[in-house]
Amino acid sequence: MRDRLEGFRVRRYLVALAILLVATPSAAIEQTLENGLRVILIPHRANPMVASAVVVGAGVVDEPQDASGASHFLEHLLFDGTETRSQRQLYDDADRMGAYNNATTREDHTLFTLLVAKEHAEEGLALQADMLFHSTIPEENFEKERKIVLEELARDRADPSYDLEAAFRAMAYAGTPIARPVLGTEASLAAIKRPQVFAYYKARYVPGNMTLVVMGDFEVKEMQSAIARTFGAARTGPPPPALAGRWPAPPKENVAVAPAEKEPTRLLAAFPFESAPWDDTTAAAEILLAAASEGKDSPLLRALNARGVTDHSPSLGVEPRRLPWSTVVLDTRVDAGVDPKAVLDAFAEAIRSTRPGGEARTRIDRVLSKTASDAAIARDQIHYFAMLRSSAILGSPKDALADETARLAALGPADWDAASSRLIAGLPLIRARISGPGLAAHRLSFTPPAEASAPAEARPASRAGSLPNGLSYVVRQSTDSDVFAMHVAFVPRAAAEPAGQEGMTDLLHRTMARATIVHDPAALEARLAALGARVKVVDDPSVPFDDYYTTPEFSWLRLEVPASQWREAVTLLAEMVRFPALTGEAIDEARRDMKERVTRRDGSPREVAGSALDGLLAPGSPLTKPVYGTEASLASITQETLTAYHAAFAVGRRAIVTVIGPVESGAVVQALAADFGPLPAGPALAPTVPPRPSPGISPVEVKLGKSQAYLALGMVLDVAPGDRPALTIAVAMLSDRLAFDLRETKGLAYSIGASIRPWGGRTRFDVAMGTRPENLDEAQAGIVGGMRAFREASPKQADVDRTINLARGAALMRRMTRISLAYEAGMEAMRGQAPGDERRFVDALREVRAEDVKRVAILYLDPDRLAVAVVR
Repeated sequence: MRDRLEGFRVRRYLVALAILLVATPSAAIEQTLENGLRVILIPHRANPMVASAVVVGAGVVDEPQDASGASHFLEHLLFDGTETRSQRQLYDDADRMGAYNNATTREDHTLFTLLVAKEHAEEGLALQADMLFHSTIPEENFEKERKIVLEELARDRADPSYDLEAAFRAMAYAGTPIARPVLGTEASLAAIKRPQVFAYYKARYVPGNMTLVVMGDFEVKEMQSAIARTFGAARTGPPPPALAGRWPAPPKENVAVAPAEKEPTRLLAAFPFESAPWDDTTAAAEILLAAASEGKDSPLLRALNARGVTDHSPSLGVEPRRLPWSTVVLDTRVDAGVDPKAVLDAFAEAIRSTRPGGEARTRIDRVLSKTASDAAIARDQIHYFAMLRSSAILGSPKDALADETARLAALGPADWDAASSRLIAGLPLIRARISGPGLAAHRLSFTPPAEASAPAEARPASRAGSLPNGLSYVVRQSTDSDVFAMHVAFVPRAAAEPAGQEGMTDLLHRTMARATIVHDPAALEARLAALGARVKVVDDPSVPFDDYYTTPEFSWLRLEVPASQWREAVTLLAEMVRFPALTGEAIDEARRDMKERVTRRDGSPREVAGSALDGLLAPGSPLTKPVYGTEASLASITQETLTAYHAAFAVGRRAIVTVIGPVESGAVVQALAADFGPLPAGPALAPTVPPRPSPGISPVEVKLGKSQAYLALGMVLDVAPGDRPALTIAVAMLSDRLAFDLRETKGLAYSIGASIRPWGGRTRFDVAMGTRPENLDEAQAGIVGGMRAFREASPKQADVDRTINLARGAALMRRMTRISLAYEAGMEAMRGQAPGDERRFVDALREVRAEDVKRVAILYLDPDRLAVAVVR
């Protein structure tokens, strides 16, 4: 249930979004309750939702050395029961409200997030306060929760990057608490005792060591009263004393070289940045580092290229933590055989480009302009607001969140100079680690080179139709947001790829995003930045909540831009589709990125299990083709074959364009006709044959040898349209019961869930579970037995109603942003639904009765029809 957003894998996404989310939608109202709790209220009435985030000063930096992982372990335990609620009641009460209730542990704090419809706001606050202040840390759940955390650790260790990043952290942060992993280690988790965790809970979970941020649709006085009745009732407790700490001097041999079995060669480097996360100096440093590293013409890439190091999209930014533990981190993937000192020399040059007169200073306005524009898009996402700045909340001065746009605009030469001085002063403290194939383990010394001398008629709000070339469109005017969102889908995807050249569509999309025959990479990036436009053509697999609709069925492009810039942004997106620069350099760059993704996929138990199950359910179908291809298929794609594929792919009959935004719909249709109308029509499309409904299928087993095994079970169904709402609720109830039995009761998994989704014209049912290899037989028996018991049981209407609220809440959360609505409209068009069908489906969930759930469970959820894929 509890997601994790920690470690290097999501750093790029979080740092980028933290910079984007600089505008507070409304003024922040602050108060400190009598018990010491700091409260920040931010009204934001775009959606009838309320997000409550509690930042607790409990992280790795606060843990005793003999209790590494205690903060994260405790985060799990707080979902296990309070003085007045059992664990089951905590889950049921959240589900009854349709709330999203989650938590994540970071190195310097723990964050608890609750998102709920506004009518349930006080109930949600009461639930959250109960967990935080009245948990009992039940002894009977302690060992079960230890097993779940070990499962989570096993899952993370199965990721090929885990050991590499852990080794870097241990080396670069040696002698500090942040050298220890957030989850702890197998040894530390095995040694932790309940009295240690309980004492830690009582010491750190006090109002004076917390900040509550509430954002959403509420009246301030009513919310203040609700908080007083819930969080205000907590007993006052003394805040824990601040822990002293200081950075040790780096070792003389400050660069570690280590072998790795597979590509890419990766270099990570860091040095301390001793500034508070909320300080103006930190804000200025983040802008300066973005100016020094972002874009094809950035000082960092120029410095790397000048030293013969190939551009592999390096990441450079501040990782903010409580004093004194913030760091500046460089993360780059380089060619085998590169001298690490050359990379570090380029790193030092980029840092020094932030000084007065340096090249980064000339790019500050560009970064600030993009930041301000992107903030309008980010305002839709109230549940991310506190998450992405949580390190900067504890201890920050009053009104730190009041007007961040004005704060950035007020930064001046003194702030840039102070930030640059601190960045440059940190360079001598650098520590780095490079790993890759063919390297021999050893240490070497690096000293930054000496610095050179400084230099009037009513119009319809919605339109749907097609252009003469066959392109289908749905355009809806929505005046409740300043965001113009556009989704372009190309159908089919995998079925269109030539045999033996799987992954060609993804390769094409990556080259589309890089450059056009009109704009080279630097010019295209600069133009998008000037417009404040965000264009995505592929998902980011390093972010768990981003890679959610990569599919063999269709490919896509997404555009989000402030409405004031919509017209030029549409033209630029059409240019990317129609005239991509399919050069050998662009193809090789995209191929490198995909090769890394293929390596990660082939080493992931979850993805290998899912692929194996696809093959069982639809043998030979395009739905089973690997979206990212294989090493062999990627190697076979040439510039000539990709150019020919683009000519057949980017055509009108295969395109579905959906737009949601405040622009008049007729004007948008005219723009589509002008910019996308010239696409050739292309041949008529042959329908893709849907997979057949599942009979009994023999299981398949794959041996991967990872620390975590994986079970994937599923079947293909023909579902009557009228049964879809009831089956959705039935599967959600089944998923909850399986999770509670196999995870919460038996501790067999970190994650388990059942789901249904459209798949190739039919409906697919899945159950997926990660567990350690020794638990596989018990886990599979538990799933099958749980399904049988669910079919035989007669659900209570109260449980059905709770699940309905949960499902509707999740569906409404997915629809909060304009781009999500544009995606939904595109899926309706692709599946032949009428505009608004998905919203009507969400509303139909409220009509589901207990007898409907019983009927569809017996009709559809037959465990004897499950196909089973096992990865050991």
